[in-house]
Amino acid sequence: MNKIIIKKILYFVILISMLPFLLSLLGADFSSYNNYNINVRVFDGELNLDDIFIFLRGDSIHAVLEWTSIIIAIITFIFSLIHYRINKMIMVPIFGLAIFSAGVMDALHILISLRLINIDIFHQEIVVLTWLLSRCFFCIVLFIGVIFVLKSKSKLVGDKMIYFIALATYIVFLSYYIFKQILFFSNTPDLIVADAFFKRPYDLIPILLLLLLFPALLRIYKKNQTYLGFSLIVSVIPMVILEMHMVFGSDKLFDHHFNIAHFLKIIVYSIPLIGLALDYIYLNKSLVES
Repeated sequence: MNKIIIKKILYFVILISMLPFLLSLLGADFSSYNNYNINVRVFDGELNLDDIFIFLRGDSIHAVLEWTSIIIAIITFIFSLIHYRINKMIMVPIFGLAIFSAGVMDALHILISLRLINIDIFHQEIVVLTWLLSRCFFCIVLFIGVIFVLKSKSKLVGDKMIYFIALATYIVFLSYYIFKQILFFSNTPDLIVADAFFKRPYDLIPILLLLLLFPALLRIYKKNQTYLGFSLIVSVIPMVILEMHMVFGSDKLFDHHFNIAHFLKIIVYSIPLIGLALDYIYLNKSLVES
């Protein structure tokens, strides 16, 4: 592994993770909600198509951010399977599966947010709930993958692909179960407390899970020193920062901190993809040289 590249990745991730906060200190506002009173336009009989798009500006930006992260999650998963076909490291598709499963939950989150799936709960509450479930789900699947990798005595465990298939099947059924439960939710706890110090107290759960996960990711990196392993460690930085934006800053949909968190999630999913690409490049290079 090239130490210079590792340092550049680390510095870049820290910079891009802190950049929205630094721009905020300079007065930048990334909110996309608006106080546009569409009811007045309807009452006056002046409503047109532009008014509708202005009113839905927050939903549109939210959809773009979410679908970008979902596409990256899918690409990362496909790339991890290709990577596995070459070097047979089972940790690669497992972590790719963790990111893909989070992408599936993100898809559920945005479909509900866009009201393409009708839920009989106040819109803001179900959007906040599905965001929280997506973040927790990602951490839990990552935990399962970490446990499996740490218990593997060898990094070349091609005969254990059956465990990956079993894990993937379990995640599919778990995702279906969560989706089914969401459909029948009648009420949710107070997920946003606007006047409190912790605006979204339940978003502390993913932060705690990530802090517990971090030492295990370090052990995996020491066991198998790959760019993917390093990228997973580094990705914890934007993961924690985006949750801090939600916990301490976001008190409504599409506000300043809400959009920053969704942007940083794109970074979180992109970092392992970069790690996979670097592993693939240097693997090919080593094969050519040999």
